[in-house]
Amino acid sequence: MKEHLAGLTGQPAPDDTVVWHSVGSDIADRTGWSAPERHEAQEAALHAHFAVDVR
Repeated sequence: MKEHLAGLTGQPAPDDTVVWHSVGSDIADRTGWSAPERHEAQEAALHAHFAVDVR
């Protein structure tokens, strides 16, 4: 948790960091999965998924 928070707030990574600092940094920088240009494709996929009538 502390490494994720450090990434979100731009603090240096703790010594025992694994991946969460990078995830936090990517969110703070708006890169990776949180990039706005990817939101449209994700939203379209979710709409398609939930529009299927499974009755």
